[in-house]
Amino acid sequence: MYSVTAKPLPKQPAIILLAAPPGVHDVVDAIAREVAASYPQSSQPPVNIHASQFADTTQSDAKEQLDIKLGNALGGESKSVVIFNLEKLPPNSLLIFYKYCDHETAPFKNAVIVFTVHLPDSFDSDDTIHRREQSVEDFLISNWLGRGSDHDMDQDKLGALLSRIANSIAIATSNSGNKK
Repeated sequence: MYSVTAKPLPKQPAIILLAAPPGVHDVVDAIAREVAASYPQSSQPPVNIHASQFADTTQSDAKEQLDIKLGNALGGESKSVVIFNLEKLPPNSLLIFYKYCDHETAPFKNAVIVFTVHLPDSFDSDDTIHRREQSVEDFLISNWLGRGSDHDMDQDKLGALLSRIANSIAIATSNSGNKK
């Protein structure tokens, strides 16, 4: 994050995806809040957006509401946003992140957007970091492509979206009873 945001005129927003298996979902949410709150350019607390807010909305309404919330937050005095439970957002509403997370054309480059993903399964203890990151992407792909034809995201659009939001993945795990 700081390699992007420490510059006086950032050229792109800092986009961070934090994922966690069961047992550390609360930990990853707390980390997300701390990361977003640590952004020194923000004079207001981070704006928290919970995917559950969009459970009963259409995909287009969810996309419009996300656009308003993100625009107000990043265009105002809070330059940081946390999107909790990214995996639960309606698939086509996610297309709004093309706008806000693009490294070249994002309207707010002096910004931090942190996503959380609550994974349904734990990792194997011998999984490499690369394998764990791939597991996060695989989970998101299967989640957003497997809801039924009316709710699926186009696979090509999904690949482009993941290149914007999953470029920097951090994974919280439980280690010997200590959460890190």
